Amino acid sequence: MPWFAAIVWIASWPAVLGLGVTAPGGARLWAFAISGYVVPFLLYVLAAALQPGDAALLGADLFELRDGLTPPRLLRIWLFVNGAPTLLLLLFLNRWLRAVGPLVLAFMTIVATGLVVFGLTLMTRSGRDFGVWLTQVSGWLPSRTIPLVTVLVVLAFAALAWRFAYLIRRGYVQKRSNDRSLMLDAVWLLFAMYYAMWFALIGVAWVAAGLLAFAAYKLAGAAARSLADAPATRDGLIFLRVFALGRRSDALLDALGRHWRHIGSMHLITGPDVAASTVQPHQMLDFLSGRLASHFVRDAASLERRLREHDTEPDRDGLFRVNNFFCHADTWEAAFARLVQEGHAVLMDLRSFSSSNAGCVHELRHLLHRVPLARCVLVVDDSTDGDFLQRTLAEALRDIDAESPNRGVRLGDIAAHRYDGRRGALRALLERLCVASRAA
Repeated sequence: MPWFAAIVWIASWPAVLGLGVTAPGGARLWAFAISGYVVPFLLYVLAAALQPGDAALLGADLFELRDGLTPPRLLRIWLFVNGAPTLLLLLFLNRWLRAVGPLVLAFMTIVATGLVVFGLTLMTRSGRDFGVWLTQVSGWLPSRTIPLVTVLVVLAFAALAWRFAYLIRRGYVQKRSNDRSLMLDAVWLLFAMYYAMWFALIGVAWVAAGLLAFAAYKLAGAAARSLADAPATRDGLIFLRVFALGRRSDALLDALGRHWRHIGSMHLITGPDVAASTVQPHQMLDFLSGRLASHFVRDAASLERRLREHDTEPDRDGLFRVNNFFCHADTWEAAFARLVQEGHAVLMDLRSFSSSNAGCVHELRHLLHRVPLARCVLVVDDSTDGDFLQRTLAEALRDIDAESPNRGVRLGDIAAHRYDGRRGALRALLERLCVASRAA
């Protein structure tokens, strides 16, 4: 494999990660993308394993195995170049930390870049002269002067990174970015600056290569958005669930969001079980600044304000947003009643539903009394207490009033959707939700 081809192959790894961030295919797409990336390396390993006489059958002379680019060495180079940033992305861009992850990565990247620039500057002649002058002026030994200056550099770049985080917040509120674009930005910024750090060994000015590469990526993204068509639909979806589901509910919300947010917004009342994956970047910064309380629904006035603020329009990249309503124990019922009046499709995740879920009983009764059944999809599985669900629905139908849109509906007309998470289950659920959305 020529050295140029090897470098291109190694440097294309961020594109694979970017595909995983932007495309809705989930685990299957991830497997396809990684397989497409790994196959050339496996072919190279196969060519290297052949006898010299047989290697020509695969054109192995193109791989330049005799120049020392052996498969183990190529793998070591890959780990050396891509290992550290990939590990950081796995730590900070998983679905449990997606709100804070891009912000932390951007913060760390700016501070680390500042430290590298400072260290490389000290290695230059001008930097060494500055260090000597500073030591003479302060009267301190270099062992005290350099650590102190390093701390000052870290604080200065940390202040710059904090300011940058608030620029991110402003861009998010003004719809110039969203959670997906911030994750993609974090991928490209991290790799661009990490690669530039190695170039900077040649000269400090090469640090600018990372910034130029990131700027080129942003310009390319802007050009692509200008050519893209606007979303054809704006179908909203209200996501209700049994709060005790925890990660199962979070996983379903994430899987649905990867697809649904291309056609419409999502709305949910946020509890601790999904807060980590649904809190928005500007809300996370407000939390760190002690201003998260302003996002909570406390009374009728704050509910009206949150309803006016909830976003049903697509962002510049065509992706719709998740609108989460932080509610206290005495305000969630009012928020729920107003949300289901908005005319969106309603998904109610009733997995693990039982007699202990009084809140879900209230929501079921309200849906049957006030929301057309065609707009609602009830999701169940083997963990759902089916007998109790049937009794709850039957009691709600017996008490239904004459003004209900479901007047005349019989218990046998309510068909719950079974979701077991197997292959094809998500697609079937999305199809059912699309039908419900058309009825909205």
